[in-house]
Formats: sequence, structure tokens, C-alpha cells
Amino acid sequence: MLPYIVTILGAYLIGCSNMALYLSRWKGVNLRAGGSKNLGASNAFALMGWKAGLLVAVHDIGKAVLAVELSKWIFPAVPLLGFIAGVACVLGHMFPFYLKFKGGKGFASYLGMILAINWKVALCILAAVVILTVLTDYIVVGTVTSVVSFPIYTAIRNQELALTEARQALRKEIEQSYYNAGAAYQKYLSASRSLEAAREAFRYEEEKSAAGRSTIFDYNDAKTRMEQSESELVQAKFEFIFRRKILDFYAGEPLGFEKY
Repeated sequence: MLPYIVTILGAYLIGCSNMALYLSRWKGVNLRAGGSKNLGASNAFALMGWKAGLLVAVHDIGKAVLAVELSKWIFPAVPLLGFIAGVACVLGHMFPFYLKFKGGKGFASYLGMILAINWKVALCILAAVVILTVLTDYIVVGTVTSVVSFPIYTAIRNQELALTEARQALRKEIEQSYYNAGAAYQKYLSASRSLEAAREAFRYEEEKSAAGRSTIFDYNDAKTRMEQSESELVQAKFEFIFRRKILDFYAGEPLGFEKY
């Protein structure tokens, strides 16, 4: 629980850093009074020029990348922590505590989160945003598309990864079953040979007993060894049949022991 708490708080504070606010105060421009009236890269571009807008965009993207990478570096074994850090950073950008929870729209930080998680997807989303913005002349269309598409892609990708892991696990189970079946067969062959040797030894003791050259202890010992070998053969045969039926099950055949 502690890694999640530390990550959420730390990433949120990183997200609260707002370059648009710093530049607007330095330049004496009130971003709240014009454009989209928010402290983000697009409004900084509209009211302070492309250089300021680019600087704000790089800062907003970079802080999300920093939050994600820091969380993965500090807590590498905790699952989903990078994604959680990215979301917390975006929320910090949108709702900074020292600005009465009124910040930017969060798209640049959202893109930075995706960039840190999967840079290929981030580039595809950025290209889609640019194309949709040019075609529709509304940046909000591209923004909404990116916000909706990445969770859908993540869900589909996770399902694919889960399916791949399941297939790999099944392959390992089948390979282990083949190994177990082979080992059980060798055990069955060994038990068969042991039983033959025990029967031969018992027959020899019977002949000695009939000729009066065997003691009752040797006779009973040979008989006990033979009975033990018979029991071990039955166990080995059952194990071999069981292992074979598991392989039959993986091959799509029903589990049935009637013919045995």
C-alpha cells in the first residue's frame, strides 16, 4: 500500500508544476482572460506565441514521463504503478492545489504518460490528433479521440497478453505432461522387470524348498519380495495410465479408464 500512496502523492505534486503559469507571469499575460482560459500548452501557444507554447508542451509532456519513470525506477516490482503515476500526474496538472484546483486540460501530460508507457502508441495518437485537428479544425476532436482510444487499446492489449501467457502456460503444462508420461512409462518398465526377477527368485526358492534346501525365512522373504513387486507394478501401471489419459485430455479425448 505504501508504494501506491507515495507514488500518487509524488506524481500529483510533479503534475502540479505549471510552466504556462510561470511564463504567463514572467511575460505579464493573463491566460485566464483569453483563449480557452486555461493554463495549458494550447492556450499558451495562442496567447504567448509558438515558442512559449512549445516550451509549455515539452514541460507538460516531460513531467508525466518523469513521474512514470521515477515510479518504475523506485518501485520496479509493483504492478501498474507506472500507469497510476501517469494518471496522478495528469490530475495534478488539471487540478493543482495552489490554483484552487483549476489548471490545464491535461492533454500534453496525458500524451507524456502514454509516451512513457508505450512510445509507439503515443506517436500514433499524436499523429491521429494532428490529422483530426487539421481535418475538423477542432483540436478537441483529436483530444477526445486520444483519451478514448488509449484505454481501449490498453484493454485489448492486456487481453492479448493474458491470452499469450495462458498459451505459454498451457504449452509448459503439455510439455511437463509428456515428460511425466515418459517417466511413468520407464517406471512401469522397471517395475515389470523387477517383478520378473522377483518371480524367478521365488520359483527358485520353491524348488529349493521342495528339495529341502531352503529355510522358511528365505522362502517367506522371496514371497514377500514378489508380492511387493506385484504391488509396485500395479501402482506404476496406474500412474502410467493416468499420465497417458492426461495427454489424451490435452489432445481433446475424454478422460475414461473403462478399457483399462
